[in-house]
Amino acid sequence: MIRQIIICAMFLLSTNQVSARTWHLNNSGTGDAPTIAAALDSSMAGDRIELEGGIYTESRLQMKSAVTLCSSTGTPHSVTIDGSSPPLAPGPVISCNYSGDDTLIEGLTITGGMATDWLHGQHGGGLSIAFGAGPRVERCIIIGNYARVGGGVSVSQSQPTFVDCEISDNDALTGSGGVSIVGESVFTAVRTSIMENMGSDGVLNDDCSANFYCCDLALGNWLLYGSHVIDDSDCDPVSTERHSLGSLKALFR
Repeated sequence: MIRQIIICAMFLLSTNQVSARTWHLNNSGTGDAPTIAAALDSSMAGDRIELEGGIYTESRLQMKSAVTLCSSTGTPHSVTIDGSSPPLAPGPVISCNYSGDDTLIEGLTITGGMATDWLHGQHGGGLSIAFGAGPRVERCIIIGNYARVGGGVSVSQSQPTFVDCEISDNDALTGSGGVSIVGESVFTAVRTSIMENMGSDGVLNDDCSANFYCCDLALGNWLLYGSHVIDDSDCDPVSTERHSLGSLKALFR
């Protein structure tokens, strides 16, 4: 009996390993899928979607749990997802709804989101995170997005983690142009810059909490109603790579 259980477990493990796939995409549509949306729709848990260098004009992308969406280099300089075209497709550039903490978005510039539509969402022009989602966002630039609430990032009832990111030059009709954190969310940022957004850089509701470790923040431009930790006690010097993230700002102004 024990031997049968072990064999079944090994079979299931091997099946999961075989099923995981790496998708290779390019902006000409001649990769493993014609669009990012098509790859995400067909992806399964454990899959990795790698984007070659270029600008991808897509929006309303829906992340799935345990799927990675990333640039082939792992850095945001070569890959931009621009949600401003076509102009008749309002909504967040990327949405993470219900996705678990094994979901990863890495090495992308996310721009041009316009979340002002009742049907497709009014929160999080660049990135909308909701309904218990816990994605990890690494080495991304979220810049030049607009929403009714949370121009760059909107977090509701979720627990995302941002590492080595920049959230800047975003705008919103009401509330924060940078980051909106509501609905009993827990927001964690590590070595992340959240500055120079319109209106305010962030709003933290009183039912939420936030942890900022070695981050660049202008606290006077935040509305911090909830509990928060700001810890700069064990920070390494800012890396050359992180300094270079700001060099893209001029392209989106």
